[in-house]
Amino acid sequence: MLVAGIGGTGVLTVGALIGMAAHLEGKGCTVLDLTGMAQKGGAVTSHIRAGPTPDGIYTSRLGVATADLILACDMIVASGAEVLKTVDPGTTVAVANSDVTLTGEFQTNRKMDLEHNPI
Repeated sequence: MLVAGIGGTGVLTVGALIGMAAHLEGKGCTVLDLTGMAQKGGAVTSHIRAGPTPDGIYTSRLGVATADLILACDMIVASGAEVLKTVDPGTTVAVANSDVTLTGEFQTNRKMDLEHNPI
């Protein structure tokens, strides 16, 4: 599973909750949080691997076309190259938040169009 969002949307919390749930059930789990330059509003991803035992989990970071689920807390981060490379078009399922979040551009462009057209 890959959770993608911006700082403040709970991406790290989702990873921590899934990791703890796996631990409490005696399963194997790794959670790799990538926060980069994120403060409030910056890109954040959490790579989560879970399985019946820790023995089958060899790496924490999801590779090319290995995500079973993309949980998109923010569509801009979720549509970035680093997230999209983990998608297998035939098997990956995506669950996405379609709410529009103000970005830093709004501070310099007060006429920015924040209207969104649902798919």
